Order: sequence, then C-alpha cells, then structure tokens
Amino acid sequence: MNRQADGFEGTEAKIQVAENSNNSNLDSVRASAFGPPDRTPAGQSSDQKVTVTAEEVRARFQQQMELTINDATSVGPLKKGQGYFQALKDRFPDMKDEDASKEARRIKKFSDSRDILKIGEMLPTESPQRRKEMLDNIMKGYDASLAAANAHIEKAAQLRAAEKAAEEKAAAEKAAEEKASAEKAAEEKAAAEKAAEEKASAEKAAEEKAAAEKAAEEKAAAEKAAEEKASAEKAAEEKAATEKAAIAKAAEEKVAAEKAEQERKAAKPDDYDEKPASNPDFNKLNVNPQRGVPQVPENIPSDQKTAPNKDNSKAKADEPCGPISDLGRNIAGGVITGGAIGFAVGEGVGAIPGAIIGAGIGVKAWYDDKEQCIADKAKAKNAVEGEKK
Repeated sequence: MNRQADGFEGTEAKIQVAENSNNSNLDSVRASAFGPPDRTPAGQSSDQKVTVTAEEVRARFQQQMELTINDATSVGPLKKGQGYFQALKDRFPDMKDEDASKEARRIKKFSDSRDILKIGEMLPTESPQRRKEMLDNIMKGYDASLAAANAHIEKAAQLRAAEKAAEEKAAAEKAAEEKASAEKAAEEKAAAEKAAEEKASAEKAAEEKAAAEKAAEEKAAAEKAAEEKASAEKAAEEKAATEKAAIAKAAEEKVAAEKAEQERKAAKPDDYDEKPASNPDFNKLNVNPQRGVPQVPENIPSDQKTAPNKDNSKAKADEPCGPISDLGRNIAGGVITGGAIGFAVGEGVGAIPGAIIGAGIGVKAWYDDKEQCIADKAKAKNAVEGEKK
C-alpha cells in the first residue's frame, strides 16, 4: 500500500508546511511558543522588557515540530481491548482491512513487537531514525527561511537607508532652491518697488505739469471771457442807446402823426363819422351786422369737449408705424453716438462696446416709438369710428 497517500497524508502535509515556512510563520511560532516579544512579568514596569533570543525561538520551534512529528507518526491512544490493527482502523476508518493488517505488522516492530499493549498508549508508525530525518529536514527549512528573512530585513534596512539619504539630499536641494527663489523674489520685489517709486514720481511730475498747463489755460480762458464779457456789455450798452434813440424818434414821429391827424380832422370832418341815411334791416339781408362772423357764446359749459379733427385722426390712423428707415436711422445714430462715447471713455478700447450699446439703445427707442405709434393709431382709429357712428 501507499502509506504516504493513505495512512500518513496528514504527516507529509505538516512537514511540507514547515519546510515552506516564511517570516510570518516564524512569528506565529514565536507567538504560540513564547507569547508576544514583550514578556514583562505582571507588576513590573514595561521599561524592563524581557526579549526572546533567536536561539530560544529555534529551540522552542524544534520542540514543537518534534511533538508534531511524533503525533503525526503515532496512532492511539489505545482503548480497552484494542491492538495494532484496531488502533489503525480507529485512526484511519477508510483503510482496507488487508492494508490495515499489513500496516499493523509493520508498525509492531516499532513497539518492540509487543503483544501486550497498555490502555491510552500511543503506537509509533515510524522509526526514531525516520522521525529524526523528518525533524532535521524541517529545521533545515527553518534555518533557510530565517536566513532569507534576515537577508530580506537587512536589504530592506539598506533600501530604507538609501531612501532616507535620497530624501535628505532632495530636502537639501529643495532648501537651496527655496533660498535662491526667496533671494530672487526679494530682488524682484525691491526692483518692482523702485520702479513703482520712479513711476509715481513721473506721474506726479506729469500731473503737476498738467495742472500748471490747465491753470494757465483756465487763466487765459478767464481773461478771454472777461474781455468777451466787457465787449458784450459794451455792445449791449450801444444797442440799448440805439434802441432808446429809436424809441424816442418813434415817439416823436407818433406825436407828430397824431398832431397831423388832429389838424386834418379839424380841417375836414371824417367820413366815417357821418351817419347813414337809413338803418338797414339785417333780418331781411340774412347777414350778421358783424359781416357774418359768428359770435362766441358768452357761457361755454365746462364739461364740453373739443371735437376731434377728423382729417388728422384719419391720417394718423392710416400712417404706418415703425418703418425700417426709422430703425436704420436709429441704429446708425446709436452706433455713432455710442462709439464716440465709448472711444472717449475707454481710451479707444471701448469704441466697439459703446457702438454695440448705442445700437441697442437705438433699437429700443425705435421699438418704444413703434409701440406708442400703434397705441396712437388705435386711438385715432377708434376716434374715426366714433365719428362715423
């Protein structure tokens, strides 16, 4: 029979796990054997730590593996009345009776071929030499794993040291760059402040020059205005004198004309003063004594409304509202006006936005006029229709 496949598959699996153990397995073994690395007894300060050495860990691991191998290469504990065959069948119930008999004969020699067995006894299924070989293989794997783990730890430490050195170098380079940047920024700031001071001085000088020129212009304008005012006052005085002379002359001429008229009336009676030979009958002539001029009634009612002009109302009702020509004129005027204002206010940059805004204002004015025209047209139309009724 294949003992490793049937009877001892658990043992081989445990051995394989031990041979492939890594650092994490070592830690688990350390923890299971000794507890955590800090084994400070109760009541003592944690500053006084008791650490476990690598030799202690290896010895305890070897002890645990030895116990595991002994357990894996044993059957039992025996019950009352059981022998080798019954112990094997109890441990491996799926084993065939023929195989169990052969295996029982094989393992009997490992117990000194005894026929009398004790209750609770564990029967070995491998020789002490085989058990030692298994333990040696496990410990070789342990040592190899420990060496690999130590090499990995050392390599990791070297990598961390290299990374730390690189970080320190990068930090130093960064500090140097920041220092250079700070110095450059300070120089640029000083240059900017100096340029600002020079600019402010130039602007102040320009403002003072402009103020002096403006004052000179205002003074010249004031002197010119004073001269123009004096000239205007002088012209006004001359005009007043001329008008006064003309009025006096006209008064003299009027007095002379009145005097001549009086002299003429005194010499010949006025034809208009003569009375008519008879009084005409105005009722028969069907005319008004005031030559057909209608007389205005003395009392006009206060609530009387003036009749609307039919011709004007009709013309307004027929007049088109908002022609395209008006819209074009409004847009053109808005573009010119808005562009000129934008050019003056924005120093040339605002000409285009000003023209756009002016065009929008022109369109709005055309639209408002059109709406007002439509309202007036409807009002005029209602007035004409009211007259017709």
